[in-house]
Amino acid sequence: MSAALDARAQNAVAPVTTSPAKPTSTPEGQQPYVDRLIDDGKLAPIISPDEEGNENSDGLPRYFRADAVASTSSENGPYRRESGLDLSGGIDTRNYGALSFNGVLRNAPNGYSISIVQRRMPFDDGWFANNSAGASYSPAIDLSREQHRFYIPTIPLQGLTTEWLHKRDLQLQLSVGRPGLFDGLHISDFRGVGGTVITGGAQWNPAPNWQAGFQFADASNVSAALQARRLSIADVNSDSINARSYYAGLAWFDGFDRVQANVIQSRSSGAANATGVWIDGQSNLGGVKNYYGAFRLDPELSWAYSPISNNVEGAYYRGSYHSQQWLVDAGVDGVRTISGTGLNGFLLTGNARYQFDHQFSAGAGATYRLSNSNAGTGYGFLEWLNRNGVSRVQVDASSQNDDQLSQLSLNQTWDLPVGSRLSTSISLGIEDKAGRRLNHAGASLAGGGDIIENLSWDGSLSYDGTGAKSWTSNVSANIGVSWRLNSHWSLAATYFDNRSQNPDPFGITPVIPTLLSAPTTRSDSLLISLRFQTEAGTPSAPIGGVGGVGAGSITGHLFLDQNDNGLRDANEAGVQNVTVLLDGRYATRTDAQGLFEFPLVSSGTHVIAILPDNLPLPWAVSDDGRREITVSPRGTIDVDMPASRIR
Repeated sequence: MSAALDARAQNAVAPVTTSPAKPTSTPEGQQPYVDRLIDDGKLAPIISPDEEGNENSDGLPRYFRADAVASTSSENGPYRRESGLDLSGGIDTRNYGALSFNGVLRNAPNGYSISIVQRRMPFDDGWFANNSAGASYSPAIDLSREQHRFYIPTIPLQGLTTEWLHKRDLQLQLSVGRPGLFDGLHISDFRGVGGTVITGGAQWNPAPNWQAGFQFADASNVSAALQARRLSIADVNSDSINARSYYAGLAWFDGFDRVQANVIQSRSSGAANATGVWIDGQSNLGGVKNYYGAFRLDPELSWAYSPISNNVEGAYYRGSYHSQQWLVDAGVDGVRTISGTGLNGFLLTGNARYQFDHQFSAGAGATYRLSNSNAGTGYGFLEWLNRNGVSRVQVDASSQNDDQLSQLSLNQTWDLPVGSRLSTSISLGIEDKAGRRLNHAGASLAGGGDIIENLSWDGSLSYDGTGAKSWTSNVSANIGVSWRLNSHWSLAATYFDNRSQNPDPFGITPVIPTLLSAPTTRSDSLLISLRFQTEAGTPSAPIGGVGGVGAGSITGHLFLDQNDNGLRDANEAGVQNVTVLLDGRYATRTDAQGLFEFPLVSSGTHVIAILPDNLPLPWAVSDDGRREITVSPRGTIDVDMPASRIR
């Protein structure tokens, strides 16, 4: 046992006393100071009711969680049943980093997956290693991910991955396995698409303020039919896909200022060789943050077997100024298709917000597309803090060809006791579509909190109606109830119902086309889960560190921030199956409602980050969604993580 742990154990069981010492320089008339114990040190330790009998501080920090899940759901078709077990656990070791595992055993439909992850395993001379076995994602060097406009996607695979890091100047990566996707609504197991994929990469600092990197992906015998079904593509030209892609990047940086050059080259069976080149830059001039770049991406460009942005060339600029009172953002995209088919033109965006004081703010924004068909949208809002919470009145207007839409909405985030939340929204609108006048009316609410002790709820309800003489409507409801039976067992039930009779009012399509899933007009699901969870241990500390700091938990919600106000409003949906990192060591994925959780976290300051690979375009998180938070002993902190539309 280490000296630090010995010292900690002694401090925990023995009262601290000192013998009277010889006074060295006691002023005349004063007695020397002597430590004294209240009631001769016989006071019982203070234990709160929540702690008594529920906390085991022996050993290393560790946790285990088991969820037994049963569900039934439907999307535009017959019902699908899903049931099984979801097991996870982890331990924070002293010398081998953080070890965690996740295992899924699914019945109806049958499936399973398992992953074992080791993060931040220390070695001599400043080396650390991250390793995984089972279902995970291929690693990616920082140069290919941390960019303002483009990034190279990672590949879901079942196999082995390894990453070696030396301080902040060297990064080495390798992975091999079977490619696929994470399938399932409530229990996510791994579904392979056949074949094999090998990826690798390296990044280093060849000189001060310079970074260079290289990355490759090699896929062989991937099922073309399964891949097409994953991307909702009807036609395939071959039975299997063999593809190879290379990426290289070179960056210069000095504080915030940065310029990065990138090149990607791909070869795929049934497609021509393709090359993509782009330059991304950013600078801070007079308090204005500038982001700019130029790009050319050949047709049929891909990363291994997955298509990425292609058949476009152009340039972009973003400007951002933030002060205590002003938030101003503006940008322009110019795009031209290389093949001559598709959208060409410019996309102009701008928005501003002014904070009059700590209670009142106002803002406006607009987007205009100059292309094959011109279109524009704009909004203006007033937002103020009052005794009921935060209120926001917003006016929206859109125009495309001869179609026009105007809408007035009122959003309210209510000020409730700690542990409860509620937001509401109502809207009225008028749409002229193909010479026909349509009226819109909508209302929504979202909230959560404790009903009684150990019984809590979380849910949302949204309604939108459209009509003239006749009326059609969209209704969406999501309600979840969780009952904590005791310190280890809990029971939860969630019901979701979506009924859509008319499409959403039109918005502005970006000039770079994106793959969008088909709209769902009828879906519902019921989920029941029984959870067993236990956590124990005390974070260890090196000599000179602080032991016994306690632990808490983190819960969060990743959502699509439609109005860019940073708040989770009643009508804003969550994002599922996105990877969330804690301190670069622990990883979890969001569920069907965009929720994620880290059940055992040492108290103190931590950093949460989002890996944006699975975010639907054109949505993105700024600064990798990095958020610094502070966890208190035995406390739970709830974090809302907004994703904003790329404008």
